[in-house]
Amino acid sequence: MRSKTQGFILCVSLLIAVATSVVIDLTHSRNETRSRGFASAGSMSFLISAWLEGSFREVDYVVRNVADVIQPTDLNPALTDSERRNHINAFLLAKHHSLPHSAEIGILDPRCRLIYALYSPIGWDASHRDYCKTLQANPQQDHLTTNLLWSNLDKFEVLHLRPLTDREGHLTGIAGAGLDLSFFQRWLDRVHVGPYDTLAIIDERGRIIARHMTNLPQGQVAPGSELDKTLLSHFDLTGSRSGTRSFVAVLAGRPALVSLQHLDNQPMWVLVGLDEATLMHEWHIKAIQFGLGLTLLTLLIILLIRNMSLAEERAALLYQQANTDPMTRLPNRRHFLETAAREMARANRCNSRTGFILLDIDNFKDINDRHGHQAGDRAIIAVADACMAISRDSDTPGRLGGDEFVILLSDTDENGCETLAWRLLECIRCASLLNEEGEPITLTASIGIAVSEPGEGLPETPMTRADRALYEAKRTGRDTVRLAARQHAMPVA
Repeated sequence: MRSKTQGFILCVSLLIAVATSVVIDLTHSRNETRSRGFASAGSMSFLISAWLEGSFREVDYVVRNVADVIQPTDLNPALTDSERRNHINAFLLAKHHSLPHSAEIGILDPRCRLIYALYSPIGWDASHRDYCKTLQANPQQDHLTTNLLWSNLDKFEVLHLRPLTDREGHLTGIAGAGLDLSFFQRWLDRVHVGPYDTLAIIDERGRIIARHMTNLPQGQVAPGSELDKTLLSHFDLTGSRSGTRSFVAVLAGRPALVSLQHLDNQPMWVLVGLDEATLMHEWHIKAIQFGLGLTLLTLLIILLIRNMSLAEERAALLYQQANTDPMTRLPNRRHFLETAAREMARANRCNSRTGFILLDIDNFKDINDRHGHQAGDRAIIAVADACMAISRDSDTPGRLGGDEFVILLSDTDENGCETLAWRLLECIRCASLLNEEGEPITLTASIGIAVSEPGEGLPETPMTRADRALYEAKRTGRDTVRLAARQHAMPVA
């Protein structure tokens, strides 16, 4: 009897121990799975926001180009020079074609009346619009991106605007581009998600700009509609605009792990909601199999380890995509600047200097226009290969965007930078580049060089000097190297 009792107690104790162990394990794995879900949602939202921020830089480049071309006399509604007006309209049309997802490119006078446009009626009065009032009140603002609005073309758009000012800083006009919602939808369509997952881009008023949710009819995800009040109660769209927010919310009647990422300097957010039931599916299977005993428990642990490995690989892939230029496999602008900041901090501690080689492909637009964009892509790849070929193990090449590249040179003075720059220029000249007909394409670049001074902590400072030297190289005939003048040494704090 005593032996039975002891055996029973041992079995019960063993059962309690196993049950306790499994409960602890299930609790831990549940939290861990949710954490991985939040991490995946955060990675997706960050990746989409990084894509959008890069696209907005391209849009701002076009709008800034329009603003630079327009002269004060062009903003007179009574301009009678038909040749000049036709030239401006042709210029706007060319810029419109360079932005495939732009709905309109136009120019407003200081009273916010439309004086140049491709499709909108000339003379249309936008003075009642909030963006006009904002730029009229603050013409020194660098640029302005609007929330979602109903345009005079009878459709939803987002406008990206730049004020035009005179020497006294008074508003003389506004240049802008209207972005069709397909501009935003294309980024969501690039991300593969599950049937109950949600992707959305939302403006700061809580209205949907673009949304991807495969389990709802199209009519229920129309742009311009507001988020559910239940979802809005989880966060304040007008509050803090930095970092990523993570929380649990109900999307389309199903609990989801939500990540909310704000775009830098833009009035919009990226929302990613991963269906909690889908993410927790394996955990539920594991809980059901609790009664099967230690053998099934062992198999479930192996399965969990496997899934953790897959999740880590997926997170690593997303991290690589967020930090690497997809065409050239070089570090993108954000990743390069982070690396350069760390290197300059190290150089200041070690009393050494950091060099920057900034280059821009000569006549890149002509290559695209004459030989096609595929030839332009091959030119970009050829320059990237040249940058990697001449870089040392301690150097960091990167692509800043478009046809602009940069190389970070550790512990290098002006002489070392110039030597590498001329080697790079020769390497680019010798690149074998053919068009679709097999004809050779001449490839050259203009290069600007700058070296950091003691006490400089931000890479943007020497890069600005290198950029000036680059444009001096272009001004003096291209296909050459120019060294930026040294700054006075700054005291180290």
